[in-house]
Amino acid sequence: MADIPNEKLGKPEIKPVLEESVYDTRPFSDFQTIDIPKPKKLVGDIVLLNDLTILFGYNGRGKSICAFHISVAVASGEDLNLGNGVILENQCEPMNVIYFDYELKPVQVKDRLGEMKFPSNLYRSSLLRGKSEGDNPKEIFKRIVNEAQKVNSKFIVIDNLQKISNIDLSSGKDVKTFLEPLHKLCGDDKLCKDDTLSKDEGYTILVVGHTTLSADDFISLEKKHLFGSSYITNYADGITGIGKVNSDTKEFYLKQLKTRVNVEKYSNDNVIRFIIAKDEHDYTTISSNGTCHEKELLNGNASINTEKATNRTFYTLAQLYYGSSRKAENKLAEAGIKAPYNTINDNTNAYIGIDSKTYKKWKAWSKDEQKVQLDFENPYDHIDFLPYADGHIPKSDDEEILF
Repeated sequence: MADIPNEKLGKPEIKPVLEESVYDTRPFSDFQTIDIPKPKKLVGDIVLLNDLTILFGYNGRGKSICAFHISVAVASGEDLNLGNGVILENQCEPMNVIYFDYELKPVQVKDRLGEMKFPSNLYRSSLLRGKSEGDNPKEIFKRIVNEAQKVNSKFIVIDNLQKISNIDLSSGKDVKTFLEPLHKLCGDDKLCKDDTLSKDEGYTILVVGHTTLSADDFISLEKKHLFGSSYITNYADGITGIGKVNSDTKEFYLKQLKTRVNVEKYSNDNVIRFIIAKDEHDYTTISSNGTCHEKELLNGNASINTEKATNRTFYTLAQLYYGSSRKAENKLAEAGIKAPYNTINDNTNAYIGIDSKTYKKWKAWSKDEQKVQLDFENPYDHIDFLPYADGHIPKSDDEEILF
């Protein structure tokens, strides 16, 4: 067979590019030489410039008050000084802020403002009587953006997500339709062809949400306690929750649960403790009592013999002894005790967070030992007998159980 010159060899056909690529493909090593500054802080590590941030908590925990204080700081271009050394830094100039208020009536707003003076670039927007944004989440988004553009606002607060017309927060489709374009409004950090960050001036958005019913005063706050589809947490750049201090005083705390840049500065070992009160201007303020570990606030100054704390111990032992929260739910139901498995599981997790040493000790016990302790911790005086766990054959009554 005769040799074929190289130039005669067949070459793969290169098809013409049909459309402009939507990707930026480059070696990872390029990123070592590119100057990529970290996002600027608007409210310390809680709210970063061009982020979509979620602030959530149960009713009466001060969500709206916290969101409003954040708005004032952003509009003023000032740090948010909560007192006792807790200062949330603002690295940006003053910017126009629009606060979409779906919660308060005008008389309530006036009462909270008191005689305090506020920046003129801080706007409140509320629905006109008898009006609604409509049923389509995409249309609702457009109306919110349109209102923000009227006042040239680059910082948008939505208070709150549950009150927006006809958006089913449990529906991933509804949540995605509303939050996806909202997230895209935030300034992206994609690289341009000249290796600089995108010059597009995006928005910064703060959305207020609610907790699920399973988040109570004795359970460590987690992202799963934010009410609604998991799409909400997926789209959020930052998430901060508000919990209640387990004591007789009206104290609360802020806890960071997600950030896209740094580790959470105010996570479970450094939450911000605060109270809500009127100041000398009759203005409703938040005032910090410093930072501390979340465990201290869940345990607080409340007696370990309170009903909820006793039930927490009982539920923890039930889950250990019966083998799972679902098995514990079924077995306790046999004795006439209504305890949903998620309540049992949440209380167990709370107990582990507060006293993991005792939990590990109980876990190492035999089924006989666990059953004795479970019966001892039973808070229901009218129930004399709790069912045995499946497969547990107890020792005879005259055999000693050693602890």
